[in-house]
Amino acid sequence: MTGGLDLSSRESIIPGGDSATPAIIPGAAEQSPLYQAILGKEPSKAMPPKEQDRLTGPQIEAIAQ
Repeated sequence: MTGGLDLSSRESIIPGGDSATPAIIPGAAEQSPLYQAILGKEPSKAMPPKEQDRLTGPQIEAIAQ
């Protein structure tokens, strides 16, 4: 858990971590900070930070749903 963000369940992801900003916005993946980080469009915020650990296209699509 980093920054108080608990990724162990959907219920714990939605309220976000220490920032109190929701990590995901149900029904609006493109607006969700966690989804944006997974896409890696902003390199300084890309998750996971190492290129070889990044998710595959199908894994990212599953998260978007």
